[in-house]
Amino acid sequence: MKSTMTLTDMAAELERQNTVKRDFVADTRKMEFGVTETPITQNDGSMAMSHNVALRGLPIGDAPLRKTAHDQFATTLGIPRPYYQRMLADAPDLLVTNLNRWMEQEPKQRMVRTLDGEVRALLSDRYRPLDNFDLAMAVLPKLQETEAAVVSINLTEDHLYLQATSERIRGDVQVGDTVQAGVTIRNSEVGLGTLSFEEMMWRLICSNGMVHGIATRQRHVGRSHGDWSGDIGEFLRDETRRLDDAAFWNKVVDATAAMFSQARFDTRVEQYRQATTDEIVKPIEIVEVASKRFELSDDEQSRALSNLVNGGSMSRWGLANAVTALAHDIDDPARALEVEKFGAQIIELGQPEWRKMAEAAAKN
Repeated sequence: MKSTMTLTDMAAELERQNTVKRDFVADTRKMEFGVTETPITQNDGSMAMSHNVALRGLPIGDAPLRKTAHDQFATTLGIPRPYYQRMLADAPDLLVTNLNRWMEQEPKQRMVRTLDGEVRALLSDRYRPLDNFDLAMAVLPKLQETEAAVVSINLTEDHLYLQATSERIRGDVQVGDTVQAGVTIRNSEVGLGTLSFEEMMWRLICSNGMVHGIATRQRHVGRSHGDWSGDIGEFLRDETRRLDDAAFWNKVVDATAAMFSQARFDTRVEQYRQATTDEIVKPIEIVEVASKRFELSDDEQSRALSNLVNGGSMSRWGLANAVTALAHDIDDPARALEVEKFGAQIIELGQPEWRKMAEAAAKN
């Protein structure tokens, strides 16, 4: 997976976000929306007005909605997204009318998450903030303690992806083909997935990770934040929630350490060694079969074939690495993580399934 920032940059940005983000809880009947207009410079140098929708009445002032928040409002109100997007682009006044009408007529308790003065998420009133800053404060000291180095960081509007690997726990799959124990950590502060820890094996030859499913996950669900039938109120953690969070982050530290188990690592390396004995006779055809199974694009299929031919191991192990290596050229971290998992799934196929793939390749 590509890395888009250094560890120092990530720490600085998470600390900055931690000081400016604010959360609010309210009855949707207290929410009011309006159209905002922002001047923008077009490609030809002329000025135009950009339209958006803002949530009004927050203590921070009018707050424009980000894309994820728009999607969540559409889902909450049952408005088909294509129609919602059409109203946003061509008839923002109509969209505001819809939002104000249905938020009033179908009341719900909701948490509104803001960052830099913008609404980034609309979530259930049972949403439990498990934020990236707190995650980093819990995980980074443990990674340092286990002598693990961070090798990839991606921080987007919706997700944090962090991968780390330890030189202390390593072994050879074949002579000169060394792998190290690692972990992939993923989190979303805006309701787009769980906080998860996934076993990763880092291959030194190509500086590439192979991710083996979710070992630990935590949903962002907690207790209701209470009855907010009055004005919009800011969400602040009470003492009980602070104690609950402290206990949770202690478990996160344990989950991080578990990813660097010598026994877990040895079992996985043995599985890789077995995969080197599953030879590939028809590389073009096996890549085609794998591409159909994992829905690779034509370009990804072509690059996977090139990776396999040039990778030095015409085996199931080589095929798995040919697929995971695609992550080097993928800008979207979610897709990069997906193909890193595809490689692991090739390794984890049982012998009957692998034989089916080989037989399908032989028939092509």
